[in-house]
Formats: sequence, C-alpha cells, structure tokens
Amino acid sequence: MFCKKCGAELQDNTAFCTNCGNKVVATVAKTATVDLNQEVAAKAVQSQKVQSSEQHSAQNVNSEHATPNPYHPPKANKDTEKKNQKKGKKAAKVAIGVAAGVAVTGVAATAVVAGGIITYSVLTSPSNKVERLLDDKKYDEAYEVYSSSDKTEKLVSKISESLLRNLDSIKTDFVNKKITYEDAKSQLEDIKQFNFTDIEVQLTETSVYIETMQASFDAFTKGTEALSQENYFEAIAYLQRVIAEDPDYDTAVKSLEEAVSKYVKKALDEAEQFASKKDYTKALGALGDVMYEVKQLAKEEEYKLIEDKYNEYKTAFVAEVLKQVESEKENGNYDKAVSIIMEAMEIVSDESLNDALDAIEEAKPVKLEDLKLSESANYTQITDLDVTEDVVGNAYSPNNLFQISAKADNWGSGYEGYADYYLNYKYKRLTGTIAVADISDTTKATLTIYGDKEIIWTSGTVNRTTAPLDIDVDISNVDWLEFKLTTNEEAPNGTLSVLLSDLEFSKQ
Repeated sequence: MFCKKCGAELQDNTAFCTNCGNKVVATVAKTATVDLNQEVAAKAVQSQKVQSSEQHSAQNVNSEHATPNPYHPPKANKDTEKKNQKKGKKAAKVAIGVAAGVAVTGVAATAVVAGGIITYSVLTSPSNKVERLLDDKKYDEAYEVYSSSDKTEKLVSKISESLLRNLDSIKTDFVNKKITYEDAKSQLEDIKQFNFTDIEVQLTETSVYIETMQASFDAFTKGTEALSQENYFEAIAYLQRVIAEDPDYDTAVKSLEEAVSKYVKKALDEAEQFASKKDYTKALGALGDVMYEVKQLAKEEEYKLIEDKYNEYKTAFVAEVLKQVESEKENGNYDKAVSIIMEAMEIVSDESLNDALDAIEEAKPVKLEDLKLSESANYTQITDLDVTEDVVGNAYSPNNLFQISAKADNWGSGYEGYADYYLNYKYKRLTGTIAVADISDTTKATLTIYGDKEIIWTSGTVNRTTAPLDIDVDISNVDWLEFKLTTNEEAPNGTLSVLLSDLEFSKQ
C-alpha cells in the first residue's frame, strides 16, 4: 500500500505514514471492506457452482430413463439451469451488498447466501476512536472515552502518540500564527488533563516555547510601535528581544538598525545644541547614554562619530572645571574646589581631575579641629550653636573654635591652660585669630606658642581691653606644637579665657 499524501510505500495495515505522518486508517478500513466483499462473493459463487452441479446431476439422471428424441432435444433442463444461475448471481449481489454495509457501519450483520448463513462483525476500538477525536482536537470527548475504557497498553500508547503529535502541531500553528496565544494555552490545559507522565517533559517544553514566542511577538509589536513614534530608546530595547525563531525576526533586525541610526543622529543633534551654549554637562550626558546603549549595535562609523564628539566635549568640560577650581583655590575656598571636582568626576573620568584633587589636598590647610590632640588642661572645643563672642562683640562660629583658660589666685589656687599637638614636620604655616572671650574677668594673661619647647609666637599681655589678634606663624620645622596661657604675676585674681578661632595649618 502507498501513502496518499507523499506516495511513500507502506506495509499493510500501517496506521500512519512513516515518512510524513499522514493518517492512513481510512485506507486500511477500505482494504478490509474489499477483503470482506471478496470473501462473501467467493462464497456466493461457490454456492452457485454447487447448485449448477446438482441441477446437472439431476438432468443426467432423468436422461438415463427418458427415451431420446433425435428431433426435439430436452429444453426443460436448460431453462432450469438458467434460473439457477440467476438465483446464484442475485444471492451473491445481496451478500456483497450486506458485507459492504457491515464494513462501512461497523455493525454486526447476517447474510443469507444460497441457503447458507454468513455472520461478520466489525467493531470500532476505543483506541481508534480516541485517536480520531484527538486528531480533531476534541479533547473533552477523547478524555471521556479514555476515562470510560480499560487502560490497556495499546490505548495508552496510542493516546501518548497522538498527544505528542498535537504538541508539535500547537507549536507549529502558534509560530505560524494560525492559532492565538489563548488557543494554544487552552489546548495545553486540555492535554494536561490526561495526566500522562511520559509526556510531561514535552508538555513543559511546549508551554515554555509558547511563552517565549509570545514574549517575542509582543516585543516586536511594541518595538515597531515605538519606532513609528520616534521613541528610539524604547524601540531598541524591545526589538533586541525578538528571537531568531520569530517569523518577524528579519524585519525586527532591519527595524533595529533603523532605530539605532536615528537614535545616534538625534543624540548628536541634541549634544551640539547644548555644547553651543557651553552646557557640556548636558552635552556629555546625551552622548554618554547613547554610547553605552548602542555600543554593540551601532555601525562602526556611527559609533566612531559619537566617540569623537564625546571626547571633544569632554576636553572642553574638564577645562571649564579646572578653571573654576583654580579660582576657588585662589580665594582660599578649598572645600568648594573639592566639591566642584567631585561633581565633575560623576560626569566624566579624567586623569587631570584626579591630579587637581591631589593638588588641592596637598595645598588645602588642615583645621585645628582635624588634628589629634595629644595632651591638654583647661582647654576645650566649642561646639555649641550658642553665640560665642569676644570682649569687643565679635561672634565666632563653633567647631573649629577652641577656648583656653588661666586663673590668677594669690591664695595659690590659680592654674594655667595648655594644649599639645604632634605635627611631624608636615606643615609650613599656622594662621588664624586670637581673641579674649567675653566671659573673662579683669585679670591679665599671656598666650604663648611653642615649637619643640621654643617660643615661636607670643601675644604679650592680654585682658578685656585687648582686640582680636591675627596670627601667621612659620612652623616649617616644628615637630611638637604647644599653646600655653599663663596669668601675669601682677595680675589681679580672676580667670581669663582666650579664643583660638579658625586656626589652620598650611602645607605650602
């Protein structure tokens, strides 16, 4: 026998073509019908021959006892023979017709041929019925037949084969968009109800395949829509998600190339506008985003154009930053200069910015509050937000503000104040302001600064009538620094406090 679809030669009673998978059950049924017809016809012909033989024998017997007439041969026997032949042929036709009906309907039938009885039954098996229902995607009906039938090995095997074919069909139909996502998911749920463990892997794989393809379909739709709306960033993001198995993959690739080219051109135009206004921060931002997003997608010449423009604007941007930094340094605003550099480093990476930061750190004075205090007495840092004033009404900010006190007492309960710091020869100059605190009594005292036990600066006698003193002391060769406040010998009893305001240690 041969396959009607592809023409491949098949073995008898083959249910499906081994070459293309086409169903050939109908052909088998037809063959069975022909065989049945031939069998019944043969029995009818045999019956006819028997009748003819009996009639011939009877004729011979009669002829033995009859007187022969040379002029009129006997006609009765020939008429009888013809009648018998007609009856045999008619019986054969009836039998063949009945057999054909039996083969088509599958119902048990009985045929009477020449006094004989022929009985033939053709029954449709559950496996064949379930197979036909699954081929027609009638899963609920197929499941009902399966549920009400004996779970024979043949039945289970046929259903498994049919379900696997249907899983392949679902994938093919879905990727070719012959069925919707909802239809595919519905069929998978119908197949799942059979609960066949031997197809679980294929069922899961098909489900994942459907989800993956649907995501690709959605990405193509959204990417194409974004491109039409000139939203190139979003178009690129979506079109990259279209997979090679998607029928629209080739179109997606072309659309992606278009989106990248237009995105690059738009970014270059925007950056040029910002740069013309010397707003290099925005110009670099526009190109920086594009460079990152299209690095693997843009054509070589497109990416080179973006890269060259980015470097051009970067050079101009760094030059502007360094100019601002130098201006702040000249005004002594080192913290502001550092802040400018740190903000610039968030936008670009450039070695000259690192060098500038190192230079600031080298030149930036160190505040007294940032040094490690080694030893002290009657010496404290003022951190309260309450206003601290000197004797002439000047207000001083907290934190880098220290107060040193000394007491004159003729009864022997006086004291002096001091504070020691380790400099390790790191600094060149000490600058700041010395003032008498408003809390002081009318006594007198002297503030002395020692470098390695030697006097390097002295305030002279100070009291409530002393104005603030600016200091600028060379400390380039100092290892240990000491501040010391002592009351004068002729000073009246009382306490005097001196403010050390904004003292800084310069490295240059």
